Amino acid sequence: MTPKLSRYHKPTRSAKAPGKHILVYDGDCHFCSRLAEFLHRRSRVHLTLIAFSDFGEGELLATLEQNEILSSAHYITPDGSEYHGGESVTRAARLLPFGSIAGVLDLWVVSWLREVGYALVANRSSCPIQTR
Repeated sequence: MTPKLSRYHKPTRSAKAPGKHILVYDGDCHFCSRLAEFLHRRSRVHLTLIAFSDFGEGELLATLEQNEILSSAHYITPDGSEYHGGESVTRAARLLPFGSIAGVLDLWVVSWLREVGYALVANRSSCPIQTR
């Protein structure tokens, strides 16, 4: 099976704003877990981490199918904006000190490369976030 080189999914909205910053990630993937913990520890604001295994159905990510939820990371803002794939990581990285630098990766010209890079990491055989 050929790896999917882009996991881009347009931002969505939560049915109800969570009122906090949330990162939904694959807790079974060592790389993903380490990155999530890094963002959590160094964030300027509290970032709630939710592993896929702990993520239940509800008002968050309700517009996505289950396979879409499990295929990439998701960052949800306090106002309910939901970002997916590589964009979720760069949006969460904006919470770090000097995080505005990560915004460069959200520029239209660079965002495609960000998504391809995200897909390449996610498609590694050692990372369970794979095209399902």
